[in-house]
Amino acid sequence: MTRDDIIRMARETGASFETADNMFRLASLIAAAERADCAAVCKDEAKRLADSADRLEARGSNYEARQIRGLAWKCILLKDIIESRGEL
Repeated sequence: MTRDDIIRMARETGASFETADNMFRLASLIAAAERADCAAVCKDEAKRLADSADRLEARGSNYEARQIRGLAWKCILLKDIIESRGEL
């Protein structure tokens, strides 16, 4: 997240930090954006790993492909965990 992203979010919340409520709203927006970014990275990595596993299987490297698919599955689980952190 860039400085400009944080400034944009501060403006969206009407960040006059006169009340703790405004600060908490801004912090919630920032945390949600960070969670979304992290979940997207996990999803992209899972796709990359699954593609690698497909290539390994095509070459007959089934053991390695299973290992890589296990890593891809863990990335998907991590994505789901990250996304669920925002739910109350």
